[in-house]
Amino acid sequence: SGPAAKHARKDIEQKDFVVGSSTMGMRPDAETVQMPSFWTPNLTPSAAATKLAKPDTTIKCPMSGKPLKLKELYSAKLTRGDGKAGVPPPTEQAPYVCAITKTTLTNSTPTALLRGSGHIVSMDAVNKAIKPEMVCPITGVKLKDKDIIHLHRGGSGFAAGGAAVVRKQGPA
Repeated sequence: SGPAAKHARKDIEQKDFVVGSSTMGMRPDAETVQMPSFWTPNLTPSAAATKLAKPDTTIKCPMSGKPLKLKELYSAKLTRGDGKAGVPPPTEQAPYVCAITKTTLTNSTPTALLRGSGHIVSMDAVNKAIKPEMVCPITGVKLKDKDIIHLHRGGSGFAAGGAAVVRKQGPA
């Protein structure tokens, strides 16, 4: 209410503060500097309109990148471990077993698909039980070499996922 208050009020009127926007500062030369603000709708930055290209409609193999055809796809039957008669019980890490030998299938187990029946078996079973007679032990159907499809495992996300790493241990 004294001369100091009048001077402060006059000083504020001269500086002309901008209140309620994203700048919250002073107006330089009666022009407001507007900064982008995601909270105030009229101050949000906008992107220029661009024409989107149509996506490719062909379904591609994740391993080779080649287009997939329906006749190249096969159904697969995975056998779950049940914990009976020497079959290991299913776990979160290894819920499936080989359809022939009943050994646990893991990321590091080489596997194959039998094209006629669709069963997933270990390569051990292929080499010991199937290749000598070329008959499926599950269905009894005669097999050819092209009926045994070797399955490639995907990556685990780790640099040495599934690969044997040899390190020399010792003092640094």
